Amino acid sequence: MTKIEGLNPESQPNPFERQKTKYFYRLAIKTREMLKFHKVVGLWQRKGGERDWGNVSEHCLVEVARADIFAEKLKLAGEVKRDLVMAAALHDFF
Repeated sequence: MTKIEGLNPESQPNPFERQKTKYFYRLAIKTREMLKFHKVVGLWQRKGGERDWGNVSEHCLVEVARADIFAEKLKLAGEVKRDLVMAAALHDFF
């Protein structure tokens, strides 16, 4: 598996948290080309407490998850699904 800075599923002591981190890790890998833009402009790093809205990248990954699930439920074509997921990854970029 490719490494994503700041995400380490094995660092989670709780099995549920470990599974959740693995899920979002896979989404981050899937959208890593879009997340590179986040890192370049400093959006990747958390700017406050654990639930601070300063982490735009974390928020965008949640939206990637939603877009991915909606695309599956709506049976969107592969290319349309990919575009929707990539748009979700960048939707709050600037």
